[in-house]
Amino acid sequence: SFICRDRGYQNGDGFILTLSKTIRGADKSAEHFVMGFSSQDRPEQEWAEKILWNYNGRVMLERLPDDLPFAYHAGNGKISFELVLPWSGVYPYHPLLSEGIGFNLWFMKAFPGRRFPNTQGVAFEIPAETGSRRYRVLAFEKPELENNCQSYAILDKNHCYRGETVRFQLASIAAREQTEEFHLSVFNENGQKIRKMAFIVVCAPGISYENLEIKTAEFLPGQYSISWQGKHSHSSGEMELSIMPEFDHESLLHRLEKLTKTISDGSLNSIKFHLQETKNKLSDLKDYETCPNLISDLYALYDHIEEMELGTDNLARQPGVFRRAFLSRLDSTLQPYKILVPGQYDKLKSYPLLLFLHGSGRTDEDMFDLYHPSLSEGNFIQIAPSGIGVSHYYGTNEAQTDIVEALQDILLNYAIDTTRIILAGFSMGGYGVYRTYIESPERFAGLVVLSGEPRVGFLRRSRHGFYPDFLREKNIARLGNIPVFIYHGTNDLNCPYKRKKKLVEKMLASGLDVTFVFDDGAGHSGPKDPAALASYYKWLNEITN
Repeated sequence: SFICRDRGYQNGDGFILTLSKTIRGADKSAEHFVMGFSSQDRPEQEWAEKILWNYNGRVMLERLPDDLPFAYHAGNGKISFELVLPWSGVYPYHPLLSEGIGFNLWFMKAFPGRRFPNTQGVAFEIPAETGSRRYRVLAFEKPELENNCQSYAILDKNHCYRGETVRFQLASIAAREQTEEFHLSVFNENGQKIRKMAFIVVCAPGISYENLEIKTAEFLPGQYSISWQGKHSHSSGEMELSIMPEFDHESLLHRLEKLTKTISDGSLNSIKFHLQETKNKLSDLKDYETCPNLISDLYALYDHIEEMELGTDNLARQPGVFRRAFLSRLDSTLQPYKILVPGQYDKLKSYPLLLFLHGSGRTDEDMFDLYHPSLSEGNFIQIAPSGIGVSHYYGTNEAQTDIVEALQDILLNYAIDTTRIILAGFSMGGYGVYRTYIESPERFAGLVVLSGEPRVGFLRRSRHGFYPDFLREKNIARLGNIPVFIYHGTNDLNCPYKRKKKLVEKMLASGLDVTFVFDDGAGHSGPKDPAALASYYKWLNEITN
């Protein structure tokens, strides 16, 4: 029978499927799709039934399309899973158009009363959240058809600069020699058809290939989709193409250097960071990736620089969610942090601040896009430092320095009430809340721990950092009498509920001011239940008003 658990692809009954770009002479790759599939019996856990867990080393946790065929069944003493994964869902991988496809599969089976499931894998590695993945190279049978033909296509690159040539690469399988007519249509981001093409292919028996050049000189920078269809076989598909505007990093940097006397250091550092980050992202972009957000960021960057040259610093009063940066005293590099500014921000007023620490495998860049609806009711300025790392539990000196410097930058550039600063964190960031608070308890008016750990495996000072065990009374005493709000799901297996309950009992016994909200049946997440959110907002308003 099935045992349905939070994030069942890790903790319960399910499996993790990895498809990778192969590397000659290696059995690991940093280019991959990592997908998680599991049995679920609670509506609030349906998101984990089929997800894209990791893409090219970055944690995604995005639900896969609802129409992706996936099923599971229990009966006759066995459980079974079935997945039909179309190649279009893992573009550009395809047996006929890829040099090689790496494969790994890890199966999880849970047992009552045991936290960790039994596991069995193909490539001898339990997948981690980030980094390269091991694989075995898939071998495919030679495809054969009894009649007609089938085709599949990719672009040789899915982004380019205006004027470059893109190649439409077509692979066809035919039962016998036949002629096929293909039609291509190019649509802009408004859905308007701006070009159509047709070409004839003679498909030989077996496998044949054809390339078609698409010239982009007449296209404006932006996002495009290319749809294609075979007239007789009815094979069809759609691909995305990003055409980028001109980008000259050195020229733009030179323009910014001329503004040091007219624009604040905070705004200049932030724009310089975005300029460098854009350069890095363009350099890291894979041929098969599109970049619509990068195009938007480029135009926003151009606009900010032009406004600054006219003496206007719109970044200083920009509302919404974006990234700022400061010049770190650690190594004189520009370090980012995410910020959320209320829509009606007024620098003549004074705002409470919520400083949020991200979870393992995440960065500041992901924050607030994921969590901001539940962190405040819109009256806080919110920031999320990067911590200079994704999985260090904020125990390193570098992580602690980064938090302090992000806080100093926000206090220097925004109207913050320093008596109303709340320190919050999720998962790894929950442990980071305890760890950061003992560094400088005088800074904070309250602590928020969402599905966080009270201890980590290190539990001692080492050359990598300092990781105190907050289940020990001597470390609980270091938390003082600051108001603490703790949320945890009873079915959380990533950060076990029993450990958090034990901590809360010890904190209460020590006389600490703790509000503990547990969500019966919830897994590893922030508060989503309306009653839990209402308790959190009530607590937050009481200590900041």
